[in-house]
Amino acid sequence: MLLNIVLILQLVSAQPDTTEGYLSFNLQQTGFDRISSLHATPAGEVFLVESGRHRLVKLSLNGERLDSLGRRGSGDYSFNNPVSVDATNGMRIYVADKNNRRIQTYDR
Repeated sequence: MLLNIVLILQLVSAQPDTTEGYLSFNLQQTGFDRISSLHATPAGEVFLVESGRHRLVKLSLNGERLDSLGRRGSGDYSFNNPVSVDATNGMRIYVADKNNRRIQTYDR
């Protein structure tokens, strides 16, 4: 059980002349079920995969849920134990879907 676990991510600024930002929120208060991977982009987007609920979630910098997709299954927009998320190229989001043995790709 998550007790007083605080997630702090240092976000690298997309602009070289600005200071770095920080994301900080309590994981217990968010209600997520088994976060298996998290990715913060230089643009300030935060993506995580939640293996307990088989979904991809987009968060604001203060931890507010902005969007999510997915459910348990093997079809489009479905996952079976997502384990990793990567949103590094600025245009696509990649999710490793372990039990379906695939990488799903989404446009932003």
